Amino acid sequence: MRSLKARPACLPCCLARALRMCQIVTEDEWLHRKVLGEVMSTLAEPRHDATPAELAHELLRRTARTLGVSDPYADRKGLWYEEVLGAEGEIREAIATARDPLLASLTASAAANAFDSELEGDPHVAALSAAAARGDLAGDAIEDFRTDLDEARQILFVHDSAAEILLDRILIERIGPERVTSVVRAAPVVADAVEADAERVGLEPGGGVVDPGIDCLGIPLSRCKNRFRELVERSDLIIAKGQACYETLAGVRAPLYFLLRVKCVVMAEELGLSIGDLVLERA
Repeated sequence: MRSLKARPACLPCCLARALRMCQIVTEDEWLHRKVLGEVMSTLAEPRHDATPAELAHELLRRTARTLGVSDPYADRKGLWYEEVLGAEGEIREAIATARDPLLASLTASAAANAFDSELEGDPHVAALSAAAARGDLAGDAIEDFRTDLDEARQILFVHDSAAEILLDRILIERIGPERVTSVVRAAPVVADAVEADAERVGLEPGGGVVDPGIDCLGIPLSRCKNRFRELVERSDLIIAKGQACYETLAGVRAPLYFLLRVKCVVMAEELGLSIGDLVLERA
């Protein structure tokens, strides 16, 4: 599998993401126009080799600097997390009573991947337990996943947004926390989970929680620190959350599964699915 390159449809998507960030931070329309002008100027320069994640990262980092904030989603992440925490009992009940609890856990974790999307309104927490109960996970990778999961001794779990990490924790409980190492960021890019978020939900710091050593969206291995690349090489199974990982993570030895919600037309076309679908995809 090779990394996914940005397509023309990524350009208006990046513009919309920048505007969404502006609207979250300030009502100052002059500043909105300034940011959009900067973004359009950057988008006018050809970037044929960039992945959608790389393109978005460059533009969103620049937008945050212009807005004068280091973490535009700080307040919203806290609200999202509290909402998910309030529904934890209902979600756990839906998973425990499902015909296939592993499938239900995967589906709930994928459904929570909506929380880092700047292109829509705040996600409805009630949808998480409903998704778990239905187990409507697209793709045909679940049986391969069960086999690889049974055989894996060392599992690497790459988290995405802070608000969904509690659902990831519930999934990790199902697959065996003693063999899972969690990957979070040293600092957030777009509502990303960091070590403090991992500790808050009970994921172990130190050997159990690592940072890939990069400031970007996704996991482009060539840019990660050597220690992290060695950990990837030693892993028996890798679970990677979100579209940015799908777009950037490639060239690994271990069985690699992407768990995500389809959020844009480019990803929908790539996977042959529809926007909003939840998917477990084997690389």
